[in-house]
Amino acid sequence: MVLADSSKIGARAELQFCALEAVDILITDTGIDQASLRLFADAGIETIVVDAQAAAEAPSRSSGAR
Repeated sequence: MVLADSSKIGARAELQFCALEAVDILITDTGIDQASLRLFADAGIETIVVDAQAAAEAPSRSSGAR
């Protein structure tokens, strides 16, 4: 499982976290482009896209719960 901000997808870097073949689930934000979504789907990777703004504005699930 990889959690990556959409700005990191497709970016070139000197460090590689892991091979694409090692990823089974990718969690990212709504900034991911359709071409990248297709690439991951074609590779058999489940991609979960989260609206980061809505998640940041949502009340905490743990507030008041013990």
